[in-house]
Amino acid sequence: MVLNFVKNKERGVFKGKLFLINPKGGEILGYPAYKSVLDIKDDIDHIVIIILAKFVPRVLEECEEKGIKAITIISAGFSEIGDRT
Repeated sequence: MVLNFVKNKERGVFKGKLFLINPKGGEILGYPAYKSVLDIKDDIDHIVIIILAKFVPRVLEECEEKGIKAITIISAGFSEIGDRT
């Protein structure tokens, strides 16, 4: 899924800034990976969250703290497979 976002950025389909986040940090497909949305200095208009359901609440709290108002969640592990927390 992340690969699609990176490809769209590289093809010029997406003109904005792309920030990738991974709790381990490092690099993803040649882009720096921030450990948290809170580590990004820029303002963020929209975030796409692609994580397991059990991590969504924590990331949403960080988004609220950062002031991000547009959020898209792509996840699995909510009611479609039962409670796995």
